[in-house]
Amino acid sequence: MRLNLLEIALFVLLLSPSFGQSKELVKIAVMGPLSGPAKVYGQRQLQGARLAAEQINESGGLSYHIEVVAADDEGQSGKVGELARDLIFEDGVSAFIGCVNSSCTHVLEMICVKTQKPQITCISTDPSITRAGTPWIFRCLADDIRQAESLANYLLNNLKAKRIALLTLNNRYGQMGARTLHRLLRNGGQAPIMKETFQRGNSDRSELAKRVSRQKPDAIVVWSLYSEAAQVVSALRDEGVSCPLLGPDGVTTPAFLKLAGKAAEGMVVTYPFNPERPWPKTQKFLRDFKKRWSVEADSFAAHAYDAMMIMASALKRGGKEAFSLRDELAKTAAHDGVTGHITFDATGNDTRNVELAIVKDGRYKALK
Repeated sequence: MRLNLLEIALFVLLLSPSFGQSKELVKIAVMGPLSGPAKVYGQRQLQGARLAAEQINESGGLSYHIEVVAADDEGQSGKVGELARDLIFEDGVSAFIGCVNSSCTHVLEMICVKTQKPQITCISTDPSITRAGTPWIFRCLADDIRQAESLANYLLNNLKAKRIALLTLNNRYGQMGARTLHRLLRNGGQAPIMKETFQRGNSDRSELAKRVSRQKPDAIVVWSLYSEAAQVVSALRDEGVSCPLLGPDGVTTPAFLKLAGKAAEGMVVTYPFNPERPWPKTQKFLRDFKKRWSVEADSFAAHAYDAMMIMASALKRGGKEAFSLRDELAKTAAHDGVTGHITFDATGNDTRNVELAIVKDGRYKALK
């Protein structure tokens, strides 16, 4: 069978992904570690953002068609510059969601300033990200200051802890969080009796656990990403340390519970996303996410979903022109998200307080 030129042209058109798409395309890059040790955070971020974009496109309520462009920075700040350059000048992205690692987010932030691209981070918690004076960065997750305030209040007022040990991962996430918490505890009259850092990767944490045990703490904070936190928590319990353990949102992921097992029982963590809230929007998101990706949504997926919805709302009000989009993002107030009502302050930072949860029967349960 021979096809004439008209039939061939029609066949090619039908195969085109843009066939039938009359709306103007807007590309939003989602950057984070899709490989490497922090990939679970990056993968959930991408899945949450993609689900939101798919639902926005299907609803027809936006005059643009959103295309999500995934970018794997591998959690390495040195890879962000080249990735961002290509996304902006070759792929033509209009805005960014990301990154995950705060060091990567800082690099992307500087590029977005120079190229005037709006950016929302929904995972990075380093307080300085939104305090660098740039008008192009926003964050829809509580930063380290708000998380540390919740942990310090629980340590000092609920546990009445007197001998607090502070164990931190030796990266920017661990050090920024530890610095903030240390200051709050010191100001509250209970400076930590010990502060130790530990390295990334798989390692024997038994010697660290022994040193902690000798100090006889009555509470321990492990400020770390989930993998190393699971190793430390397991080593502490194996050493017979039975005092309360606490941690930030880096350990509030099912991946931590799986690795730490029974050692995680009773641990108190910051809880920026409570999936047990009976809000219809939250429960629908959880069902939709599980149906779409065949895994449970975590805090990082939920905040990425909200980030994309906030971006779409700003696009609807102001269009995709850079300054107009940025100005509309800055006006975000009481956005009705699946993680709660989100308002940006004058620096683009999330203003919400942080709940706490306790690990009970292998699940996170909100503390009342």
